[in-house]
Amino acid sequence: MDIRLLDIDTRPTAFIGVGFHAFFPVHAGRVTPQIERELHRRWRDLSPSFVRVTHKWGWNEPFAVRQLRFMAQTGTQVYLTTWNPEDLSEPEALRAYGDRCAAMLERLTREEKLDHIRWYCMTNELSLPRQWGALCSDMPRFEAYHRAIHAALDRRDVNVGLLASDASPTAHWPTIAWAAEHMADVSEAYGGHHYINDHALDDGAFYGWFRDQVKPLASLAHGQGKPFIIGEFGPKQHRGERYGFQRWDGCAYFDTPEEPVAAVQTVEAVIAAVNGGADAIGYWTFADFPDAYSQNYANKWGVIRWDEECSPRPVYFAVGLMTRFFRGPADVLTTEAPEGLRVLAVKQRSDGLRRVAVLNRRGEAVTVHLKSGGAAGNWDAWIFDPRRAGDYVQCPTLLNELNSLGRATEGRVEIPADSLVVLVEQLPPRP
Repeated sequence: MDIRLLDIDTRPTAFIGVGFHAFFPVHAGRVTPQIERELHRRWRDLSPSFVRVTHKWGWNEPFAVRQLRFMAQTGTQVYLTTWNPEDLSEPEALRAYGDRCAAMLERLTREEKLDHIRWYCMTNELSLPRQWGALCSDMPRFEAYHRAIHAALDRRDVNVGLLASDASPTAHWPTIAWAAEHMADVSEAYGGHHYINDHALDDGAFYGWFRDQVKPLASLAHGQGKPFIIGEFGPKQHRGERYGFQRWDGCAYFDTPEEPVAAVQTVEAVIAAVNGGADAIGYWTFADFPDAYSQNYANKWGVIRWDEECSPRPVYFAVGLMTRFFRGPADVLTTEAPEGLRVLAVKQRSDGLRRVAVLNRRGEAVTVHLKSGGAAGNWDAWIFDPRRAGDYVQCPTLLNELNSLGRATEGRVEIPADSLVVLVEQLPPRP
């Protein structure tokens, strides 16, 4: 089956990358030296070029700065959001709070030289303390917050752009369109979140549905020359009692036979979103919360667990191939492929080499052949086959002898059903 790599698509923005949300910078005091070493080793292994990071007032700033500085080593661009912002409405209080936010961003970007912090939103998912999503029904108030922050950033000459609206799920994405209409002069990016709660793992309609949810809002952002960023996403959520926690917030498929297939659907969401126009997308989350975070609440979404080895889950070896190889800045390519093959192709701006992800949803093994107007190319191939997930998680690194398919001559490779193959173009051998 032929897959044709065509032209660079027409979006005016550069592809930023596939990445993660990262909460671990707020976990100072629970990070042992061993865990920090393993967190950093795993981060380098997956090497994301995009991350959404939680900021909290009163956090251990030296620790957080150390983590953010480490992220700069992997060329990772940061989108920062504040957890539990002050609940305000009076103009003078908002002006003071705007200056507080701007002072924090100035300290991080100018004094600490963390200039890879590129975007900021005043809250997570339009929430106020103990009121999740409260601003979804009061967007003028969200606007007032961002206008106060934007004015303070201007006064301090701080080069961090504001993102609107960070809403979740897609049912709340009309707030993004509202922001594009009413807040364009103070917004440098748009975006939101979504979790796949309403589509079964084998739902063939999911890919087109999610792509088409992203497309109109990404088009609004691109019409203003701005990126569209999905700061959080993931598979089906479990939020009831589990493992002795009153509220266990995690992937519903973890520790079940369906967990490896959930990793496949997670990659499917990445491909759909970027082909729909998303410029960056971050899986929630890089690492579990430690058990000591709360007696009653656990957050267990990580591609790695919170243990001394930061042991990987199957999703590490699926999403990890996307974060490792689909980095920005890059250009997204248009493609043509047979029905049931989900294809994402990008061309790196640094070296002009291409990366192609092919997810086989046809229900049977297929052999694919990459074709383009240029040279055939030399390709290395890597696979995530959910049937081998139990073997992958025993490997110490993302790239290993189990998931390497070696050289795919002229971009030709066999892909089992419900499996992902990533083809990485290599420089031609010297004559």
